[in-house]
Amino acid sequence: MSNNDTLPREINLDSLFRKKSLFDSLKKLREAGFQIVRPTEEGRVTVFGHASVPGYLFKKFLRDSPHPYKKQLISYESRVGGARAVKAHLDALGIHSITVPRKWLCTLPRRFRSGGKSEYIVVVEKCNLLERNDTIERYRTISRDTLKDLCTIFFSFKSVDFSSKNMPFTPEGKIAYIDTGYVKRITEEDLTFRRNNYKKYVDKWLLTEESRRYGKALWDEFVGRRELLEGPPSAA
Repeated sequence: MSNNDTLPREINLDSLFRKKSLFDSLKKLREAGFQIVRPTEEGRVTVFGHASVPGYLFKKFLRDSPHPYKKQLISYESRVGGARAVKAHLDALGIHSITVPRKWLCTLPRRFRSGGKSEYIVVVEKCNLLERNDTIERYRTISRDTLKDLCTIFFSFKSVDFSSKNMPFTPEGKIAYIDTGYVKRITEEDLTFRRNNYKKYVDKWLLTEESRRYGKALWDEFVGRRELLEGPPSAA
């Protein structure tokens, strides 16, 4: 299950996470030199980084999380699995206008084990992102090609959380799909219920009316493309 063996060499979990008490609180994390990117909110993971590995972030439920162990593990698995499913989709279609940061589900050192169970953490590749206002402007002037690429995700996946925070632009002009925790591929049976949801995804962001019309018109083309329904084998 864990991806420790595929982590980049610069990430040494044993030296980064030395004390078992580290995840007791935000205070403990800060004392150990971690920078909190997103503090703990009820039901959500804490996101944090460390100056020694500036190209990566970490996601972890702290010890006071109300979620039981199994639910936490499912959350970790869905984040990593969602990223891989979307990446496989982009690779299969040859899409380069959208990028997905790499994610690894990793087992923490044995000292973090509790009740005979391993503790896990998600390691995330950090993307260089535009500020929200700049992202909004990019969406107002989005090209047809990029919009079509984006709409393939709206078509092929459900539970897409589309917002400027979760799908910002990079300085290079790519859309970075960050929050992949809930996405799941659609099935042919889903098409009966999908059309209205697809239109809602298209309408949700600050696109021009012309872009919205174009995005919605793509539905009929997408329905006829088997690869959008079936997806690559690795994304199943």
